[in-house]
Amino acid sequence: MCGGIEYQGEKIYFPQSGARLPVRLRDGSVTWIAWGRRKDEVTGKFPNGGWVRLNSIKSGKWKPWHPRPVLITADQFMEKDHDNQSH
Repeated sequence: MCGGIEYQGEKIYFPQSGARLPVRLRDGSVTWIAWGRRKDEVTGKFPNGGWVRLNSIKSGKWKPWHPRPVLITADQFMEKDHDNQSH
């Protein structure tokens, strides 16, 4: 699962407090939305975490939060390899 992205030279990592993701709107513009919720964040309406499995959406577990697909506008993303090193 992606732990960070880069967009227009800005690096955003999920563990950062208040991390936001760039999302492309239908008119082509970009807006920034909150990227999940960290365990230390006491405010917010979402469960803790920054990822969700597609099968949990399809099974209805996320229905209370009204999920919808979006296009995250990222130039690069970061993943960890088998040795837990970020790339």
